[in-house]
Amino acid sequence: MFELALEDAGEAMSSPLRGQAGRFPARRLQSRLRQQGFLVTRHFLDRFRERAQAQGIGFDPGRFGKDFRAAAHFRQTRPGYNTRIAQLYGLPIVYRMGGPRGLHPVLVSLLPQDQMPPVVPIAPPVWREADFERELEAAAEQMAGQWR
Repeated sequence: MFELALEDAGEAMSSPLRGQAGRFPARRLQSRLRQQGFLVTRHFLDRFRERAQAQGIGFDPGRFGKDFRAAAHFRQTRPGYNTRIAQLYGLPIVYRMGGPRGLHPVLVSLLPQDQMPPVVPIAPPVWREADFERELEAAAEQMAGQWR
């Protein structure tokens, strides 16, 4: 009996998980942010996970867009830098505007909590979030149709 339980446990551990339990949390975060109109880099996800966990920051991915708009936004004044910074959850989030027409925030990285470069305040970006996924799919279909 005990040997069968061990076999079942080993089999369960070696087989991929199904349903919600099998999802990788970073993928879920990335898809939630994408639904809100953000483009997300792998570097951002890695840094966000590291720093948010280290500081015990909890947040609701569904509110990220609303919180992002309400956050303080800055433009870097150093020559050659086109990235912007949003101070969100006490973390400086580095982003730039990008996407098919340059209308969506691309979350690039996070800076250490107390290390802001020279900046000046700016207004938060304006972007359309609701139609972003459909817009990408339509652009992909249009591109596929051009190659036929």
